[in-house]
Amino acid sequence: MFLKIRKNINFILVLSLFVFLLFLIKETPEKDLVHTDPKKWVWEIYREKFGAFFAQNISKKDTQATMVLSKNKNEFINIDKLIIRKVLPQTSTNDWWSSWDNNEFIWWGARTLLINSDEGKEKLLSIPYLSGKFGDVFSKFISLVDLSDGKQTKIHLSGKELITEITGDGEYTPTSINAFFNRTNGNFDFILGNRLIQNISLKTPQSINIDDFQKIQRDSVFLKQNNNAPLLAFREESKIFLTNYHKNDTVRIITLPDDFSAKEKYYPTDRSISFLSDIDLDGNDELVVKSAEYILIFLSQNVFSTPPIKIIGDKSLWRAKLGATGDFNRDGFNDFWVVIRHEEPGTSRSFLVSGKDLTSEYDIRNSYCELIDSKKYSDTDGLGSTISPIAGDFDQDGIPDFSIGGHFHMSWNGALYILPGKHLKSDCKIPITSKKVVKILGEPFSELVPTGFHYDYMDINKDNYSDIILTADNDLEAGFSAGALYILDGKKISALIY
Repeated sequence: MFLKIRKNINFILVLSLFVFLLFLIKETPEKDLVHTDPKKWVWEIYREKFGAFFAQNISKKDTQATMVLSKNKNEFINIDKLIIRKVLPQTSTNDWWSSWDNNEFIWWGARTLLINSDEGKEKLLSIPYLSGKFGDVFSKFISLVDLSDGKQTKIHLSGKELITEITGDGEYTPTSINAFFNRTNGNFDFILGNRLIQNISLKTPQSINIDDFQKIQRDSVFLKQNNNAPLLAFREESKIFLTNYHKNDTVRIITLPDDFSAKEKYYPTDRSISFLSDIDLDGNDELVVKSAEYILIFLSQNVFSTPPIKIIGDKSLWRAKLGATGDFNRDGFNDFWVVIRHEEPGTSRSFLVSGKDLTSEYDIRNSYCELIDSKKYSDTDGLGSTISPIAGDFDQDGIPDFSIGGHFHMSWNGALYILPGKHLKSDCKIPITSKKVVKILGEPFSELVPTGFHYDYMDINKDNYSDIILTADNDLEAGFSAGALYILDGKKISALIY
C-alpha cells in the first residue's frame, strides 16, 4: 500500500515538472539564451511569464482574487487596444532580487508629477520606488518624459531623457501634487517629501543630494496663479502660510478653526493640504485643508480672504482626494469630485459636488451624484487610487467625463473606469458595475494607476480628443516590477461611450 502511494506521488511530481517545462518553453522570448546562458534563460522565462501567473493564481491562499479576473474580464477592454505610446524604463539586466541592490528601476511610475502642460510641450516627472530598499521610501532616479514627442509608439529610457540620481538622508516621499515650471529659464522646481528641489534642468541629467536643498514643511503645496508665479502654501500647526514664491514674502496667514485636527497618517501621496484646480473661474488653484472629519476649501478670489467652504458628512473625509474639475451639470459653474478611498473593497465613495450648490457648510451626502463602489471587481482594495485634477471630455459632447482608478482591481491587473458625463443627473447613484461605465483592464499583474493622479484632459497626439496619461508601476515588459507609463487614445475611448 505504501509503495503504491509513493508511486502515485512520484508520478504526480514528474507530471508537474513536465507541465512546468512545457510552460517555460512555450513562446521563449530569447531562444539563444538556451545555449549561451541556460540559467538566465530559465529565469527570464520565469519572471516574464510564470511570475505573473504565480502571483495571480498560486500565491493567494484565497483563490477569490483570481476569480475576480476570470469572472469579469469580458466586461473590460484590454489596455493594449488603446495604447498610442508606452514609455518604459531601461530594461533590467539582472534578476529581480539583484535589481534592488544594483539601483535599477523598480516600480517606475509609482508617482508622477506633471511639470508642463503647455500644448506641444507636455512633460511629466516620473518617480519610482527607491531601488535597494523596501517600504514607503521613494526614488533614487527621477525621469522626465517628453510626452509631446510622438515619433515612437514605444520608448525605452536610455540616458537621453532626464534621469536625475538623488542621494541624501532626506524624506523622499513625494506629495504627488504639482510642481512649478519656470518659463523664463525652462527649469522647474518641485516638492519631494520635506525638501524643495529647485532649478532642475529639463535638458541635462543631474546628480543631486537632497540634503543640499531647503527643508520645508511636509504639508506644502504650490498653488497656480493664472500664469503668474505660484504661491507656496504650507501648514505649521494651526496656521496656513501663503507666500509669494518668487519674492519669498508672506501674502496671507490663515488661522484654522479651534477644532482643526490633522490626521497623523495620510496616504503616502497626500497631506493635510493640497490644491483643487480652479472652481471659482478666476484661473487660479484653490487651497484645500483637510481636518480629521471635515474639509476646508479656501477660494482664490480675493487671495483666499473669504471664509472657507466647509465640507462635512463623512467621518473619513481626511482620506478624501479632490479633483476632476469641470462643469458636469452644464449650469455655468465648475463642479468637482470628492473621492473617499477605503482599503476595504466595495466601500469607497465618490461624490460629485455641484459648484452652484456650494454653501458655507456643505454636506457631502447632498451631492449632485454618487459613483457607487463594488466588491465585484476587487477583493483587495477600494476604488479611487487615482483621479485626474481636471476632467477631460472624451466623446466631445461638451460635458466632462469622470475617470477613476482601481490599483489592485481585477486580480492585480489594475483598472481604469470612465463615467461619461452625459449619464449624470441630479441625485443620481450610478454603480461602477453599470454598462454605462467604460472599464479598461490593465496588463497582467501590472497594477495600473498607483496612488496619486492620472491626467485625462490633454490632447497629446493632436487629434482634438482628450487622451489619458497613466502608469502601471508593476508592468513586466522591461523586467520584473519595472513599471511603465501609457498614453491612451481618447478617440478610441470615445468610441466605447454610448
